[in-house]
Amino acid sequence: MVKSKEKEEVKNRANTQEIYITIRDDNIEISEKSPNLENEKRYTVLDFQSGEKKIFLIIDEPTIIKKIREKMPELFLEEKYEGMKDMLLFLTHEIKNPLFALTTRIISLDIDKEKMKPIKSLLDRINSIFDNITIFIKGKTANLKKENVESIIEESIKEIEEIKDETFSYDFEIKRDYRSDKIFVKGDRFLLKRAFLNIIMNAAESLEKSIKKIITVKTYDDENFIKCEFSDTGCGMSEDIKQKIFIPFFTTKTKGMGLGMSTVKKIIELHNGKIDVESEEGKGTKITISLPSYE
Repeated sequence: MVKSKEKEEVKNRANTQEIYITIRDDNIEISEKSPNLENEKRYTVLDFQSGEKKIFLIIDEPTIIKKIREKMPELFLEEKYEGMKDMLLFLTHEIKNPLFALTTRIISLDIDKEKMKPIKSLLDRINSIFDNITIFIKGKTANLKKENVESIIEESIKEIEEIKDETFSYDFEIKRDYRSDKIFVKGDRFLLKRAFLNIIMNAAESLEKSIKKIITVKTYDDENFIKCEFSDTGCGMSEDIKQKIFIPFFTTKTKGMGLGMSTVKKIIELHNGKIDVESEEGKGTKITISLPSYE
C-alpha cells in the first residue's frame, strides 16, 4: 500500500509542469527549468500548485533589498534600521497583489511567448513601485530630447490594457482625442511614461463604482505648449482632498503608498511643465499636463 502511494506520487511529479519566474535586478526570466543561482542566495516568495502546474517565483539575494539599498541608502544607517524594516514590510505587502493576479493568470496558460506577455506586464508593475520611490526619494535628472508625446501616451495605454483583466474586476473604455498639430515635446520618455501611467491608473481606479466607466485622453496646442488632458467619469474628489493629492504619502486608498501624484508633479516640474487638476465629487476628474513643445 505504501509502495503504491509512492508510485502515485512519482507519477504525479512526472506529470507536473513546473514554471519558474526569476526576478534578478531589472530582468525577469520565465522558464520551465530551475534557474542556476548556485552562487547566490535565492528566496522563493511564491510556491503554488494547481492541478498539473506548479509555479515558483524566485528573487535573488534578494533583489528587493538590493533595490532599496541603491535607492535609499540612508535607511541602512544603523539608527534608521527600524525604518528600513518598516519599508521592507510595506513593499512586501505592495508586491502581494500583483503576484496574486500573476498566479491566477499563469495557472490557465501554457508556456507560450505570446501568452506570457500579459504576465510579464504584471511583473513589470513590481518594478513600477520602485520607479516611483526612485523618482521621488532620490530624484532624477530629466534627459530632455525630441519625443513624440502621443506615442508615449499610446505606450502607456497599451501597458494598462495588457494588465486590465488581471488588475480590475470591471471593464472600462479609454478614448483618444488627439488634436495637436505639434506632437513633439522636449521630454524624457521614461519619466513621461511613468507620469502618464500613474495618471491613467488613478483614473481607472476611480471608475469602480461609476455607471459609465470612461477615460478620455486628449491632446491639443496652446501657444508654445502641448496640453495632455486626462479626464474620467469616476468618483471625483472633494476640494479638501484635491488640495492634498500632491502631498507625499497622502492617499485615500486602502492600498498604495501615496507617491503616485507627487511623483507626477516632480516629473512635470523636471520638464518645465505645468499640471492642473479639476475635480468634483461624484462627477469625475480632469488632469491637464502642459509640456513645452519641441521647436
